[in-house]
Amino acid sequence: MVAAVKEFREKLADYLTGKIALDAFEDWFVQNSWNAKDADPEERRWIHGVELCLSEFSSHHLSENQLRKELRPYVTHYLGQISLDGVLQAKMDSDIKWSQVVLQIGEGVDTSPLASVKK
Repeated sequence: MVAAVKEFREKLADYLTGKIALDAFEDWFVQNSWNAKDADPEERRWIHGVELCLSEFSSHHLSENQLRKELRPYVTHYLGQISLDGVLQAKMDSDIKWSQVVLQIGEGVDTSPLASVKK
């Protein structure tokens, strides 16, 4: 089974902070991402993005400093979804501002407090 994105992020953070060497991260990554076809879409996007960065590094298109810079967003960028009893939902992305969040409101919900939120 593919490791969860949280586990991938933690291991990548270990590399980026110098707790483990690049070789150790690559070895762990290969062992835990080989069956990415079974992963959910978020995990697959994450895995393929990191694979691309590692490939560019191994092909000498990136220095190790450039590799670190390219990999940093993979530990700082998050996607998520908020759901309150299925009534109020918002898809979240760490790179967007609250004013860009689209709310889906269920029928019969008092939305008047939301009317005062400025964009």
